[in-house]
Amino acid sequence: MPRKRSDGRYELKVRVNKPGEPRKYKAVYGATLREAQEKKRELETEISAGIEAAKKPTVTALVEYWLSLRTAELRPQTIVNYRHALSHVTKLIGDTVAKTVTVDIARNTISTITNEVSANQGQRARKMICMVWDDAIARSVVVSNPWRFVPVPKYKAAEKRYLTTDELEKLEKAQLIPADRALVCLLRYTGVRVGEATALQVKDINFRKKLVNISKTNVDGVLFPPKTKAGARSVPMPKALVDTLRDYIHNYTPDTPDTFLFSSDGSSPWTKASIWRHFENIERLAFGENPDFTPHVFRHTYTHDLVANNVPPLTAQVLLGHSSYAITLNVYAHFGWKDIDADSVTKIFEK
Repeated sequence: MPRKRSDGRYELKVRVNKPGEPRKYKAVYGATLREAQEKKRELETEISAGIEAAKKPTVTALVEYWLSLRTAELRPQTIVNYRHALSHVTKLIGDTVAKTVTVDIARNTISTITNEVSANQGQRARKMICMVWDDAIARSVVVSNPWRFVPVPKYKAAEKRYLTTDELEKLEKAQLIPADRALVCLLRYTGVRVGEATALQVKDINFRKKLVNISKTNVDGVLFPPKTKAGARSVPMPKALVDTLRDYIHNYTPDTPDTFLFSSDGSSPWTKASIWRHFENIERLAFGENPDFTPHVFRHTYTHDLVANNVPPLTAQVLLGHSSYAITLNVYAHFGWKDIDADSVTKIFEK
């Protein structure tokens, strides 16, 4: 039952020990009865998650509790991305008691992630762990946020570039295994994202209509719907891709509708680690070493070809699965669509 204290606050008690053990309670307080009830519910949730029971919660415990709260409000794909960013922190200091994390520990952790993984991941890890700590402060688990004092890692987005004619010829001549050849050809001639490509199943390839049907994306071996409605689309296949995929499916994959095109066993798609292993092999065989070679460079190459052949931006938006026309215009401008034919403009007014 709630009790109103002499200082005006409401007090509620929560049982914090396991059934069968001697009863033990912890009091929560609120300026209003509703506030006290909310704090009571939060404490009960913590107890069920094991955080309150572990009187000195670790960094991993805080992270897991924070992620559990986000599960109901965010897309599963977003949760996977959050978990990936925070895993860099928990791998380094996951067993550390949260209250003992100092500014120096926080700074060294983010510095290690930045140097050993990437500045991008260092930046994302800092952002996520700050949110975890702010939530812990609100619940009085910790009293301060040392991560706020860590400088934000400098991250510069990679310059958008496309594969040159010479690079495309090297890829064509490289002695790639069938799966890698099929993936390169698919990315080259459709511009799909690598997550979309590795989520494809045999039933998604329509040879009669010469279309690749995109309806899902692969995030580290787990399938999710596209991030936006625009992501679900059908992309035309040129003859070179039709021939490559037909040969690959016929000779190298079980020709059943639910078989994944890119899989170790046909029943599940490649994980992120598998994708990068395959691309490292493609890079080695085609270029020897090329630090700018990533799966996304094929998407840029596809976009550049659309620009070079005067495909209207609205058509490109559909083909690329962009949720916004502005995104397509920005990419088009980067690849030369902003170039102005002065003569054609002046002739309009000289008429």
